[in-house]
Amino acid sequence: MVKALKVLVIVMAVIIAAGLAALGYGIYQKAKELDLDPKKSTPQSHFSEKTLPIPPGCQIAEMKPDRDRLYVRLHSAQSSTQSPGHKCTTILIIDTTTGKAIGSLKAAP
Repeated sequence: MVKALKVLVIVMAVIIAAGLAALGYGIYQKAKELDLDPKKSTPQSHFSEKTLPIPPGCQIAEMKPDRDRLYVRLHSAQSSTQSPGHKCTTILIIDTTTGKAIGSLKAAP
């Protein structure tokens, strides 16, 4: 009975070792697929010169990047002559990978 238990323990240890080796090999293969070279830049083939859709009479007041988006806050060129509900009280949201405006946030009183 003790001999059978020893054989069972050895077989189980071999199975665990084989499983750990397979797990390590899988992690190694997935790590090879990652491109961690900082010298390589993101390909810019999809991005060309784009025109930002800023309404007439507005200027860029501030820009804030956030991952693959850029938030552009607009203000009036002549803030004293514009009403509070003017179209320049807007934040444009730009997708930096395509250069397209994906939305806007309008400030309301």
